[in-house]
Amino acid sequence: MTDAFSALPFSDYDLQLLTVEEVSIHLGTSRAFVRLCLDTGCRTRGGRLSAAELLHWLFEHYTEVRQSAGLAPLRPIAALQDPARIQCKMANAVITLTQFNASRSSMLCKKRHFRGIIQMMQRAMGGF
Repeated sequence: MTDAFSALPFSDYDLQLLTVEEVSIHLGTSRAFVRLCLDTGCRTRGGRLSAAELLHWLFEHYTEVRQSAGLAPLRPIAALQDPARIQCKMANAVITLTQFNASRSSMLCKKRHFRGIIQMMQRAMGGF
């Protein structure tokens, strides 16, 4: 894990090694999303990982996950300077997770909920 993210307020449970199902429940996402991250290169330890490890990995690899999931690319952030670039990476990772959930949900109320989260994140990023 990089130092740039070490200040995130992870709980002890966030750091525990869990099964794919337990991580998906803890993060409120589907097992399919966690498996997609594993298939895209997120490593486990004996088939287990922590929610914090998955999120840290996703901060750096959301573009590959988006491509694997068939989600449209997000605007490039390479030209941004820290800390704005780091914040955009984290926001883009959350947007990726949320868009994946929205694209796979069959319930209209959940799709609306996910779209609301995405819009809120995009507004918080100042339109970036």
